[in-house]
Amino acid sequence: MTTILVVDDSRVDQTLVQGILSNHHDLELRFAGHGVEAMQSIQQQAPDLVVTDLMMPEMDGLQLVRRIRQDRPEIPVIVMTAMGSATNAVEALEVGAASFVPKLQLTERLSDTVRQVLMLKQAVHPYGGVVRCLSDAELTFHLRSDINLIPQFVDLVQRTTSGLAICDATEAIRISLALEEALLNALVHGNFELTAEVASNGINPSSDVFSNRSNEPPYCDRTIFVQLSVSGAAMTFVIRDEGPGFDVAQLPDENDLTPFEGGIGRGIRLMRSFMDKVSFNAKGNEVTLVRNFRSTADG
Repeated sequence: MTTILVVDDSRVDQTLVQGILSNHHDLELRFAGHGVEAMQSIQQQAPDLVVTDLMMPEMDGLQLVRRIRQDRPEIPVIVMTAMGSATNAVEALEVGAASFVPKLQLTERLSDTVRQVLMLKQAVHPYGGVVRCLSDAELTFHLRSDINLIPQFVDLVQRTTSGLAICDATEAIRISLALEEALLNALVHGNFELTAEVASNGINPSSDVFSNRSNEPPYCDRTIFVQLSVSGAAMTFVIRDEGPGFDVAQLPDENDLTPFEGGIGRGIRLMRSFMDKVSFNAKGNEVTLVRNFRSTADG
């Protein structure tokens, strides 16, 4: 049974989270009212995942993320963000949170985010010893426009990061989440040109419009080109789609959290928080992600 510790001083929000995740019968939920209580619970029995509010008494969510990152770095943390707490949410990502969900979008996003993080955490990587022997590599992939290929590719990268022992388990999840967001952007916004639909309804592979694009030329015939480079200093991804691109000048400034408040720009925020460099080409159909290698002590 997978255990999730939900940390929130609001009984109403605890009940809301419980209701959202109640359909997943393989999940066991535990609850804490603030960070101090959460750390006591973790010391007694470590959960597989922590989902926490940011604004709490005694020890707030940001302090809790820092403590877990320091004491139990193998436990990923998802933060729940209320309106007006975007700055704290970004800081939580910077100090070690694995992901975030705006409280206004808990019903739509929390379940998928929990599943996404748990899937990456529980992935089995049997080739770590061999991968650790890797010195330098450059690989090129031509991925067809199939959403099912994205988790397979992300799993390949996570095997590499885990095998190279370049980071701890939570950092491997963070790198994988950033890559997954970039690949989903290339597929959904790029090749399928579904920006407006996704902004309104989120990514829903079972929706009619998504199904149509998956089978309708020219969308289904487009390719996602990925270059993966591993050196002694960094891991670099260059991801290019065959869509029309977008106006890069419209990207929010890194310090502008206004779009972030409404849940817009979540993907780019994750990429910027988890990678050391994120840059787009002039057309807006190619993104370069760079993650420098550092010791696990560096975080």
